[in-house]
Amino acid sequence: VLRPGQLPHELLWLPVQLFGLAPGVAYALGAVCTLGALWLMWRLMVDLRGRRFADVALLAALCISYYNNRLYYYNHNVVMLLASSAAAFACWRAYSTRRLRWWLALGASLGLGALAKYQIALTVLALLGFATRQRLWHDAAQRRGLLAAAALASALFAPHLLWLDAHDFAPLGYAMSSSLGVAHSLPQRLTGALQWSADQLLNRGLPALLLLGIAAWSARGAPRGGAAAPSPATAETRAARELLLWWGWLPLLATTLLGVATGAELQLHWGTAFVLFTVPATMELLWRRIDWRAVRLRPLLAGFLAIQLLLLTINYASAPRGPQWLPERHWRHFESQKLADAVLADPAVRRHGTLRVIAGPASIAGALALRLPQRPLVLIDGRFDRSPWVPAELVQRCGMLQLDVAGVGDVP
Repeated sequence: VLRPGQLPHELLWLPVQLFGLAPGVAYALGAVCTLGALWLMWRLMVDLRGRRFADVALLAALCISYYNNRLYYYNHNVVMLLASSAAAFACWRAYSTRRLRWWLALGASLGLGALAKYQIALTVLALLGFATRQRLWHDAAQRRGLLAAAALASALFAPHLLWLDAHDFAPLGYAMSSSLGVAHSLPQRLTGALQWSADQLLNRGLPALLLLGIAAWSARGAPRGGAAAPSPATAETRAARELLLWWGWLPLLATTLLGVATGAELQLHWGTAFVLFTVPATMELLWRRIDWRAVRLRPLLAGFLAIQLLLLTINYASAPRGPQWLPERHWRHFESQKLADAVLADPAVRRHGTLRVIAGPASIAGALALRLPQRPLVLIDGRFDRSPWVPAELVQRCGMLQLDVAGVGDVP
């Protein structure tokens, strides 16, 4: 029975068996998931709005920090990114072809996405919004497809739901006691929600908006009403617009409203799986003013390369091996190998023998575990309810190493 967040671990299992447990294996799998999601988005845009529109959307999305600065990240957010993109692709194919196999692909995408992260519910909301606007319930074939997708998604999620019931819904309790249970005041809620939205669009998404500006500049003077002008609105083109707007904007708006309504502490990485489609959704909103099919490729590529060079320069300047006065203080930048050497040299550790479990902050304990030859399991903050992969009997039998980290800046 799948445990919370275990789908990313299941996907990692085969590469680890083939290539061993090493950071590079996870990096490669993260790149595969992210690039797979980008390809699905591009392929969908080709179907919806043509090749040039798709190229502009892809290049702009590659400027978003979630995807260019974190291409090698592998976690539940990245797996959900792939699942959400696959759901959008399958949804359009199911709608346009009316074939059951695409409805089943949609159900599989949502069901597997739920096994990666419950936040896939925002993708489900986007689907429901699209289905309602297109009145799919009034078409017998589409209604059967929707029910088949729902049934398959439910079947994939059912074993996990049983596991939750058997474990007192511990992951939901953790969510309520952390991000969802902060209970800010109304001014704090509004400020936090606006800050989160601004971070998604004007920080992580700012390079993408800059590239869209270059694309719009290169398309200036394109004829309106000629062969290059947008085609007359048909039922299919209207449906394409609806799909882009629902997938691109609803998750971000819903997350913002969640922060205002509940006082939840909105985490900045919660936009990972959704900002990708905000790019083509923004292009769609500007469709009547900018003919994206008239964008000239040469200035677009020049702008893309300039933005990427700037981002690489910023990334190098803030890296641990960059200029000493610029690097940011972050847990990723501490020298984990020095900490591992210190742990292995400790007499108590030597007497204990093989390390099987490390208890401490997830980020630091995880980085340390990868540096140790025994590859110990990580007991997050010493709590079994947050670490279902660590058997209690293993700790009782073998003990554990407890990390006491006063602050990230103090880590050697």
